[in-house]
Amino acid sequence: MAADTSKPEEKFSKNSIVSGIGWKFLERISSLVVTLVVQIVLARLLNPADFGLAAMVMVFVSLSTIFVTGGLSNSLIQKTNADELDFSTLFWLNILVSVLIYVLLFLFAPFVEAFYGYPQLSAMLRVLSLRVIIASVNSIQTAYISRNMMFRYYFYSTLSGKIFSGVIGIGMAFLGFGVWSLVGQSLSVLLVETYVLWFKGKWRPKRIFSWSRAKSLYSFAWKIMVMSWVELIHDQLRNMIIGKKYSSEDLAFYDKGLLLPTNIMTNIAASLTTVMFPVLSHSQDENERVLGMCRKWLSLFAYCAFPILTFFIVSARQIILVLFTAKWLPSLLFLQLASFYYAVWVIEIPIRETIKSLGHAQICLRMQVIKTLFALILLFSIMSFGVEIIAVSSLVSSLFNVFVSMYYGNKYIQYSPKELLADILPTLVLNVIMGMSIFLVALLPIPNILILILQTILGAVVYLGISFVLKNENYHFLRDLIRERLSL
Repeated sequence: MAADTSKPEEKFSKNSIVSGIGWKFLERISSLVVTLVVQIVLARLLNPADFGLAAMVMVFVSLSTIFVTGGLSNSLIQKTNADELDFSTLFWLNILVSVLIYVLLFLFAPFVEAFYGYPQLSAMLRVLSLRVIIASVNSIQTAYISRNMMFRYYFYSTLSGKIFSGVIGIGMAFLGFGVWSLVGQSLSVLLVETYVLWFKGKWRPKRIFSWSRAKSLYSFAWKIMVMSWVELIHDQLRNMIIGKKYSSEDLAFYDKGLLLPTNIMTNIAASLTTVMFPVLSHSQDENERVLGMCRKWLSLFAYCAFPILTFFIVSARQIILVLFTAKWLPSLLFLQLASFYYAVWVIEIPIRETIKSLGHAQICLRMQVIKTLFALILLFSIMSFGVEIIAVSSLVSSLFNVFVSMYYGNKYIQYSPKELLADILPTLVLNVIMGMSIFLVALLPIPNILILILQTILGAVVYLGISFVLKNENYHFLRDLIRERLSL
């Protein structure tokens, strides 16, 4: 099937945008539910050390995958006249790059095992590195689907992958495979998602290739790729340091604390980013419209994310005890700190992605380098003071990141700090009220599971009730969106 080259204004109607957001939210919510159920079951079946070993290996796999995913999809989406030659060229180039990376990781694996000092890491890395090759097949198909707003296919692929891989992982854990259960789950999820997208997406590469097109697309993609790589180093270096300097259990507790906020926030962000990026990319000459969409994006993101993060902060103890059992209580502080981190991150993402969508990849790279340099200096200064202090450093870094984003947002999209504060202040007030109400519930002398249930119900009633009474715009937008989805 040929790549769609129709005019942007013909493609991105209000209905298509709303439909796209609806499908992405449906995909992400279903994915999130399955992911969390699987992770909760696995956390009960496996030891913390197993999760720590898997986290050590995933650092290297994630950094390598950037070379076949980071920036390439965006370059195809951002280019207004991308055609079949562009898509096929990047597909074949991606395959070649992924094979070369896999060979390097295969050879590098024994050094990773020696670095950490844990047996079987070499074998785990060699198996998990197959994700790089699978991702290379997946990324161009993903770009085609995103460009053409065919987001229902994401729903099919993601849900299928999560369910199938969950069965694989839990089944292997029951059979006593230990850490290999996590390897099997991680590999199978991407494999199934890729298969379904390939089947549903219908686009197929042709036997055509152009070095000139590859160079042209990479002129945009490499900046995003480097930015993504730098960002991932920023995120994953803490895992590497904790795994090396402390223990696999320490890394597991740290990583488990990040599980809920990371999964939920990245899913919400992906839902909005996947839809908004192609729309904003085709509105590059409409400055006021771009600013308006960025403000709406940030406001909506905050409205959806802040109550979840507030709930995690206030109810962290009950969440750990009820969902993961007492053996994971050392993760409590990390859960709270991660929630504060993502509350700040919510402000940063829409600004950065809007600047990127306007073609300012160089500016985004500059922003990320500044943020990462600050984070690295801070991290290396405090890494010997304990895992808790390392976690605190991520929060300090996120506060610095916001100020960087606000500066460049004001400069390139004329999004002033005053406007930003006005967009999130109503949501902040809502969350203070909600947080105080569920905190009081924790004081009741009843079992933790009842406290958690009451906190969930009361938090939702307070947040949505006040939103309804005050006629909150984001509340009404989401309500109408849900109604539309249910009527289909």
